[in-house]
Amino acid sequence: MRRNSVPIALTVLLAPWAAAWAQSPHTVLFRGLPAGFGTLEQRDLAAGGPPAFPLGAGQIRLLPLDVSGRTVLARADPAHGWRHDDVPGAGRVSLPAERGSLFHFEEDLGAGARSFGFFWIDAAGQARPVVARNGTGPANDRDPFLGRVAASADGLTMLCATTRAAGGNLLEIEIATGNVIDRTANQPARLWLAQSLFLAPQWGLAMHADGVQSFMRLPAAQASALNLGLPAPTWYSGDVALSVAGNFGVFVAGSSALSADVYVADANGSVARATQTPAAISPAGYLPEQIDGPYLAVSDDGSQCAWRTEGLTREAFLARVPWQVAAPEVQLTSNANFTDTIDEVGQFAFRTSAGLVFSAGERAE
Repeated sequence: MRRNSVPIALTVLLAPWAAAWAQSPHTVLFRGLPAGFGTLEQRDLAAGGPPAFPLGAGQIRLLPLDVSGRTVLARADPAHGWRHDDVPGAGRVSLPAERGSLFHFEEDLGAGARSFGFFWIDAAGQARPVVARNGTGPANDRDPFLGRVAASADGLTMLCATTRAAGGNLLEIEIATGNVIDRTANQPARLWLAQSLFLAPQWGLAMHADGVQSFMRLPAAQASALNLGLPAPTWYSGDVALSVAGNFGVFVAGSSALSADVYVADANGSVARATQTPAAISPAGYLPEQIDGPYLAVSDDGSQCAWRTEGLTREAFLARVPWQVAAPEVQLTSNANFTDTIDEVGQFAFRTSAGLVFSAGERAE
């Protein structure tokens, strides 16, 4: 008698021969077709025996996931997370400080309903759940989480946001324990912009469709709106940049993408506008949307910031941040500073010993 068979694929999420976990006897497998449903299995190659199921025996599907603040310049920096495309149909985020990998998933609850969450494979090769929420919408099948998260520089904590339908909250989560601090517990549902999520050692920063908020990373602290002065912006670029040590953040907001200003904020919620005249200013500039960012930078003492303007050519500007007294801005890419024509600038970074460093050249035709 002939039987039909259904092909099953095995995706190795962590193998003991992976360089970062060379001493681990554990292997984590996804048993299912790429972009389809299957089970997550944990096997101990040294002890043998049947597999364990870190998320239970239910059917899950791996989902795309990204981490905020990715640039080519930060690729080798251990304080930054990175998205990898080595798991078919999903995105694996390697956490800073070699703390392991983070995954996003959905689970089939039956009758069309879903739950969604994150799981973590730690540096020892052990898989464990982080957090999960039921789906939203009439069928409870819509992802309540935004598909991009922030990770702290030590790789121990993540910041994620839920959709407006799921409450529109900012959630700071301790990855190892799953402990959740809702930083917006007393606020109405917000439309958070996923690329703007950032966690510094002492504070967090995020942008929604109607404003920018920050919070101190204390157990009971709640996020509050930054005061950007009058007239209040009605448009926000959707991303922010932090100084190297995370003491200051810089972002773009205004009345439109063609008429915006650069703002610098500190952990205490103080804000200064660095630009004197609104202009078409580039966003912070992160992968995968932008390939040669960042286009925004602020020094670690908060005294200087740099930005890029859009137009027929793209120009670089530097200014002292006017915390006390207004300061003029300087066009770094003016004709007086270059002997050849340039029309493209990017990869802004403040270095302690060298000040601002950026790249400049001609746009490829």
